Amino acid sequence: MHFKQYMVYGQQLYTQHCSNCHQNDGSGLEMLIPPLASSDYMLEDVGRTVCLIKFGLEGNIVVNGDSYNHNMPANTELTDLEIAQITTYILNSWDNQKGYVSVKEVTEHLKSCE
Repeated sequence: MHFKQYMVYGQQLYTQHCSNCHQNDGSGLEMLIPPLASSDYMLEDVGRTVCLIKFGLEGNIVVNGDSYNHNMPANTELTDLEIAQITTYILNSWDNQKGYVSVKEVTEHLKSCE
């Protein structure tokens, strides 16, 4: 039950907070904004993804073999529930299949963000 609800609300939140840069289809924006669809960087570390959504990112990252060096803004206004919904949505859209991410998991991951 949570999974379906999280996918619906996660899509709405993704559209509001993320799709302007990452695009509706998760394809990113050329060599400026990395893709989320089939992104090895995102899929290999759920905790890191949660931290990036909340606190943003500065510096170079490599996604699917390509380098990106564009700052991602923080979303400190998002609640742990909203981050769980967005994370569940992006980890299970565009051929990604990583499963449900609970609020409890998000809260735990956020405690360990550097």
